[in-house]
Amino acid sequence: MAHFRRSKLAKAALLSFLTLGIVQSCIDTEPAPRSGSLDDVQAASLVDGANEDLNGIALEAMAEISQNQGGIAAGTQANGYPFTYTGKATCSTNTIDFDNQIITIDFGEGCTNNDGKFREGQIEIHFTDYRNVEGAVITTSSDNFKVENIGITGTRTLTNTGNEAENEWSYAIRLEDGVITFQDGSTRTFEGDKSRTWKFDEQTEELTITETGKIYGTNRLRLTYNEEITTPLLYKSSCAEEAAIPVSGARKITIANQTFGIDYGSGDCDKEVLITWPNGEEQTFVISD
Repeated sequence: MAHFRRSKLAKAALLSFLTLGIVQSCIDTEPAPRSGSLDDVQAASLVDGANEDLNGIALEAMAEISQNQGGIAAGTQANGYPFTYTGKATCSTNTIDFDNQIITIDFGEGCTNNDGKFREGQIEIHFTDYRNVEGAVITTSSDNFKVENIGITGTRTLTNTGNEAENEWSYAIRLEDGVITFQDGSTRTFEGDKSRTWKFDEQTEELTITETGKIYGTNRLRLTYNEEITTPLLYKSSCAEEAAIPVSGARKITIANQTFGIDYGSGDCDKEVLITWPNGEEQTFVISD
């Protein structure tokens, strides 16, 4: 049992490690450009990062209550049972309502976590079971939530669709009513469906995440876009510190009937992507810090 709990702790820590750097690596603090589509390349990574931040907080919270379910059991008779953990919500006020299966993480007017990021606002997590239980549904919504002054609203529903092997879990993700608000007041909306598989190698302590799916919405210029992962995106925990973006895979984005592709490479830990514009021209682009 002790080994089992250590393994769960390692998985939670690696998941946090993989996700905590994504938002910082993709935040764009400059005003939205009024020409070209490089902003959409950068913004696609920002939307990924913003969702990863919410996802990481939710899964870390679920991992914590799962790891401590024996000690927490004594508090299940009372709503508002407080808990703390070492993830991204270390400076927040965290409570769990076992009767209604709700976790509330409140950053208040703002604080800096142990990952060095400033967050504010509130996150509410509704769950039907622990995250690694097949069929478990975890729904995360935000209220005035910001990370590094980038606003994130919307609902993210994660459903555990089973595990094909030991230390491997698959999830279906539904994104609804998503809005990213940039520091200049411009917004990018998103919603859609994705599928993800988490694999953890206990020998190498490598966590890999494979993602497929589609999202759509309006960009910062209020133009409709459709985004599709054409080759599964791969994230690796060993690359997270240097390059918190996919290390391989590809997606295409269609705006005003014009489609361009983004290729994330063949596995190197870097921030370089290859863009293929609608006219066939190729351009190398580095996702900015």
